Amino acid sequence: MFCQVCGKLDAETRSTTDRFNEFSAEIVELLRSNIAPSPSRIPSISRTLLDAEADLKNYDSEVLRLQSRIQFINDKRRLLKQHIQKFKSLSAPIRKLPTEILAHIFRILCDSSYICIGRYVRRSTPFLLASICKWWREVAIEHSPLWSRMSLDLFGFRVSSKQDAETEISPIAAPVQLCLARSKVAPLTIFMHLDWAIPHKLINMLLEHADRWHDVTFFTLQSNVPDILTRPGGNLPSYPMLESLRFRGEPFANSLASFRNAAKLHHLAITQYPSDKDIQDVPWYQITSLDLESDEIGVLDTIELCPNLEFLSIQSPEPGGNLILDPPTVMHRVSHLTEMKVYLEGIALSAHLNMLQLLINRLTLPSLTKLTIASLRFEPDDPDSIFQGLWARDEFERSSGNVPTASQGVGLPADWPGLHNFVLREAPEYV
Repeated sequence: MFCQVCGKLDAETRSTTDRFNEFSAEIVELLRSNIAPSPSRIPSISRTLLDAEADLKNYDSEVLRLQSRIQFINDKRRLLKQHIQKFKSLSAPIRKLPTEILAHIFRILCDSSYICIGRYVRRSTPFLLASICKWWREVAIEHSPLWSRMSLDLFGFRVSSKQDAETEISPIAAPVQLCLARSKVAPLTIFMHLDWAIPHKLINMLLEHADRWHDVTFFTLQSNVPDILTRPGGNLPSYPMLESLRFRGEPFANSLASFRNAAKLHHLAITQYPSDKDIQDVPWYQITSLDLESDEIGVLDTIELCPNLEFLSIQSPEPGGNLILDPPTVMHRVSHLTEMKVYLEGIALSAHLNMLQLLINRLTLPSLTKLTIASLRFEPDDPDSIFQGLWARDEFERSSGNVPTASQGVGLPADWPGLHNFVLREAPEYV
């Protein structure tokens, strides 16, 4: 076979190959003529065939030996690359970072996203960071703010018995409990996507940490979501750290009065006008930021509830809907409002009955410094589309950060003397 030193065929193998070469022309001729070999040649052909089959076995053995050798070398090469990578990791600059800096980097990564927990669990950033190495795992687990932002998809539960409910929520309850434990005493940011079938065990688990709720959003597409915030016996939790509260989607069954114990609450997003109990119990004087996200809310009446309002966002204001038409002489003064955003969506009003004029002509805003008018539906490739049917183009002139003046034909109320930043956005903007 092959020489282990030079890799050439040995003499015995060459002689067998030479015999095949000698018979090659004769064999081809016999095969073409369909003539049987002479009896005198048959023994020689038989011996040559046996030698060839023996050589083939030797070749196969040599191939297996070489393949085994190649596999051995490849394994050694793979292990060597792993060792090289380990040595490179030992000298990586990130290993020189103080633990506090690494934790700060983790915080930046996690502050822009939620830990998503639901029936279809996705791997979230804190869990990924904790799986890299022992050091990263220790830093991630010990840094409690990383585990304080949760998005809970509680939509689509269909359970017929208590046992089914336990089975259904177990994949969700375990990571929620883990995040609550690892977040320790950090303020909690929670987004809850709710359905009519509420896993109360999971809600009660969250309510046990109500004193850490900091920023909470309830979202539902159902109109019959039951009360989830009242504890057995009718007791209401206390929310000493709650600063931001949002209700989105369909109107929510829970009254805003459920959060009357939120001493720090200052931002509120609602989709329905407050009830009489809400008006009486909610500390409206605390609210400095207000989002009105439904055409069922009386904008002007709701503004009147918040004497210290500084920021206001209104989505799709409509006459007869959330923009109640007071007599033109009735003005609503909002003394502390510094910024207002109006989002337009599917409005179809004639130029002489202008939605925007109806709103701004009834507001006195002496402290307003920024007004943003944005469209959620109009396409940016048609620069004139946002002006057609909404307000005459000469009502608002475009400006590059400069405030339009009355001499420019803008028509902004004189009751907004402090306005210095006016923004028109025609491209879709989602918040």
